[in-house]
Amino acid sequence: MNVFFFKPEEYERLYNCNLYDIEQVPLSERQHIGIGISFFVLFAIFLAAYIPSLWIMKKKPFWNQPCYKLMFFMGITDICCLIIIGPITGYYSIYGYVFCSSPKTQYIAGALSFFFWVATCDMGIMLAVNRCLEMYNQIWAAFIFDKWKCYFLVFIAIFDEFAITFWSKPVVFSSIYVTWAFNPHVGYLDVGSTYYNIWHSAHNMSVVGILSTLYLIFLLLLRRKTHYTTQSWKSQKEAYIQVFLVCFTTGTAAG
Repeated sequence: MNVFFFKPEEYERLYNCNLYDIEQVPLSERQHIGIGISFFVLFAIFLAAYIPSLWIMKKKPFWNQPCYKLMFFMGITDICCLIIIGPITGYYSIYGYVFCSSPKTQYIAGALSFFFWVATCDMGIMLAVNRCLEMYNQIWAAFIFDKWKCYFLVFIAIFDEFAITFWSKPVVFSSIYVTWAFNPHVGYLDVGSTYYNIWHSAHNMSVVGILSTLYLIFLLLLRRKTHYTTQSWKSQKEAYIQVFLVCFTTGTAAG
């Protein structure tokens, strides 16, 4: 984003739309109406699942617990991500947009998408830390996450997201491949590693490593606290599977 706001010459060099005609790839080859509609449908389905869940988390018995506050804020960032990868991506797919169809709008949308992705990852890490501390020592968990401290941690996460997004190149959409990519000229120009985003790679690798470590610690703590009766072992296995799925899903997305 710093290039967009403070380095107009650099922005013009990297995101110059006068280098080619977007009609080199015909509109008929860029439009994907069925895929675009599916993005709208999936967005509606996921949003319908998110809203009641977030509403329940705001109820007092849940809201008093830091983990539900974190899940609530994580849900908000997820919804913001869904708006971009749902209806916005669907619209671009239906009408065959590439970066140079609407460069400034795409640049901002891509920066916001990256911002909310980093936010989701940061919230996920904080949630994992909270779960581990609650399993290990509830006094420590309360000291770090209780009351206003939880909001302060969310503020720190927002600052981190802003910093990474500000110094990073954003993703932009190309209907040629129906994907968001760092190269704004994908499908038209071969630019090598010009648009490689080291912040994105470092962030995602860190998320995979940190979440994997935290969930391994969580499983070890859960195993230590569980009594080895038949019923408790069955319950323990179910918890293992749930935690593994959360870790696997987040780690796969980050990877």
